[in-house]
Amino acid sequence: MDMYRVYARSKIVVHIHEGDVSGHNIGARRVFEASGMGALLLNDACSDLHDFFEPGKEVVTYDSAADCADKIRYYLNHEDERAAIAKQGQLRTLQCHSFDSRAKELLSIFEKHL
Repeated sequence: MDMYRVYARSKIVVHIHEGDVSGHNIGARRVFEASGMGALLLNDACSDLHDFFEPGKEVVTYDSAADCADKIRYYLNHEDERAAIAKQGQLRTLQCHSFDSRAKELLSIFEKHL
């Protein structure tokens, strides 16, 4: 619960996926936990991010450490824009990426193959 409280208080959460484990894919529930708690997700530009969120509208991506630092500064200085993107990311997570929605999706897949 402490982690969720930290996410809820955070303006920006930076995520760096671990390429050795997940390839160049999201591969971490942190993405959904942080966005679901209302923080702006600043994610490295992994190949499947667009399958889960609309970059620039629901999350923000970066290409390098310098780009990440620039975007952190930008969004801390542009609160309304940061809050709007964070809110859209939170809505997307709560509507499409909750345990309930994922369980229903899995059940549908299992039913097709049984």
